[in-house]
Amino acid sequence: MRKIRNKAIHPYIIFRSNLNKAMQLSWSAKYQINNSIKPFLFLEETYNSNPLEINLETKEKLEKIEKSMKNKKIPNKLISFYKNGYKAGYTFERFTWKQISSLNKDLDLRLIFYNQSLVMLVSAFEVFLGDLFIIASVKNKQLKEKISNRKIKRITYDQIEKYKQRRISLGDIIAETYNFQNLNELVEAYKLLGINFKKEIYGDPKANKSFEKIRKTIEERHKVVHEGYINKKLKYEDIQVLWSAFEDIGSKIYYRLMGHPKI
Repeated sequence: MRKIRNKAIHPYIIFRSNLNKAMQLSWSAKYQINNSIKPFLFLEETYNSNPLEINLETKEKLEKIEKSMKNKKIPNKLISFYKNGYKAGYTFERFTWKQISSLNKDLDLRLIFYNQSLVMLVSAFEVFLGDLFIIASVKNKQLKEKISNRKIKRITYDQIEKYKQRRISLGDIIAETYNFQNLNELVEAYKLLGINFKKEIYGDPKANKSFEKIRKTIEERHKVVHEGYINKKLKYEDIQVLWSAFEDIGSKIYYRLMGHPKI
């Protein structure tokens, strides 16, 4: 058990460190970023301009192109077609940038940092619990017996060969079949290691509350990452609460597996 503890302490320290990085990002956003600073994609000049108007620089560029095309004896119809196409493309681009600037006009830059902190918290949690599962499964004598009657998902021939060659452990194989961002799969995976979430997590009011916060945060993280969603109500204080929730559950699972008297 001492060897397991020695190996597990490293991912636990990294986990706590990564949680603190997320907290530091939010702290920097709150205390070091001026609210007057606008996101890069908000351009005052573009926002206030008329997309249908072609500026002097573009007019001069078109005149040079037209002159060059005439020197090459390109028919006037083709020159006119090119100029109209260029103007249409230019107008569309200007209109697009105006809309982008409009969407970002009132966006508080700090919100981007808060939402990214949320993503970092989930990533730290997922990676830690995956690594911890692999380490804790090494000396678990009942693991083979527990999975013998279970259908392991997504197992590959390559994994079986590496296991035969002792290049990976049984824990590595099982860990890859679970998504530790999915709390239902997390509960199922750690049940193999003897953790009864219903009794040891859900039964503790504080832990149960933390677990539900993590569940909602993971759902929100997916929207931020895959949909470009920004939670405009998110505050620094919210990140502090979430930090505590992730730290609470991660530490409880860690100490439980390491034989700590209290979960």
